[in-house]
Amino acid sequence: MKKIYSILFMLVALVATVNAQETSKGDAYKGVLTIQLGEGEDAGEPLELPDQTVYIDMNEDGTSCTFGLYDFAMGPDAVLGDIVVENVTMGTDENGNTTYNGEKKDIVLFLNGSPIFADATVSGTEDAAGNLTMTIPVIWKTGIGDAAPMMTINVTFDGQKEGTSGVESVAGDGVKVYA
Repeated sequence: MKKIYSILFMLVALVATVNAQETSKGDAYKGVLTIQLGEGEDAGEPLELPDQTVYIDMNEDGTSCTFGLYDFAMGPDAVLGDIVVENVTMGTDENGNTTYNGEKKDIVLFLNGSPIFADATVSGTEDAAGNLTMTIPVIWKTGIGDAAPMMTINVTFDGQKEGTSGVESVAGDGVKVYA
């Protein structure tokens, strides 16, 4: 009987350890997510959600990344799901600014338990100081594949990479910097 309890204890400990390990989502950027339903005259009022986080996880090749907007929500009580765009192409200019461009087809999100089918495009820039601006139009469709679009959900993100102070450099003779 002791052996059975020991085995059960080890299995519970193993499961708890596996659940406790969090997979890295990449570099976190905190900022404001702005959501606006529709376009033109049919556009609703923009909804600004402060203290939001997006993630950029650099791929091994250094020329592409995965963009993650986890727990994408239309408001505090309307979480739709994750928008994850893989193989986002990246480019860097001589000033250290990085551009991002990518798309993901047939994302399945959920609104009140019902599926929403969508395509998303990701484009934006990050300056050398870690300030990130992204445009993420999400096209809500009637189904998977080439289904007709129902509505555009215009999403923008303006934020800064976590762990950056916004100070690019300090120069001087005898300057002391305290963090």
